Amino acid sequence: MQKNMFKNTYKSLLYLSLLSIPLTAKPALADKNNISICQGNTQQILFFSKDRQSCSIAIGNFLPEVVDILLDPVENLGLEQQLQQGQWLLEDLGGRGVIDNLQTKLKFDSQGRISGLAGCNSYFGQYKLNGENLKISNIASTRKACSEAVANQESLFLNALERAYQIRIDGPYLLIYSKGLKQPLKFTLLY
Repeated sequence: MQKNMFKNTYKSLLYLSLLSIPLTAKPALADKNNISICQGNTQQILFFSKDRQSCSIAIGNFLPEVVDILLDPVENLGLEQQLQQGQWLLEDLGGRGVIDNLQTKLKFDSQGRISGLAGCNSYFGQYKLNGENLKISNIASTRKACSEAVANQESLFLNALERAYQIRIDGPYLLIYSKGLKQPLKFTLLY
């Protein structure tokens, strides 16, 4: 059962009504600083709780503790629903790191398709999920001319996706395990 705790009832009710934030909001994944976004039907609010059990609303210059909303943990969402929350940014390519300032993104949709930016070229393909077992197939990409370093990273990334066999979410990270890599591909969620 969700409860509202108001530190300042009048201000809290006023701010809550101004924002029209639904009380059924579910927290998204926490980032490195244990801060993430609570996503509701129409609004997004900051999530500060280290235990991932409550949300705080930050309004203008007011402190985020104006309103606390207790929530069900994000684990109530299925893996596929968590994957579809937004785009995932590649942070590490199987222990090899990534080129600074190069945006390699991955997006899962509800139709079993993936798409994104491999760094220089766009790509798309299909995925099948069975529990934590993952199969990615039919990957195709544009063929823009890229620098050699970018082209090498793109090739490693797309090959790793084609050899993916397992996926899981560990805290703020999406981990994709790929045959031939000792460490998984590591992503963080972009909104």
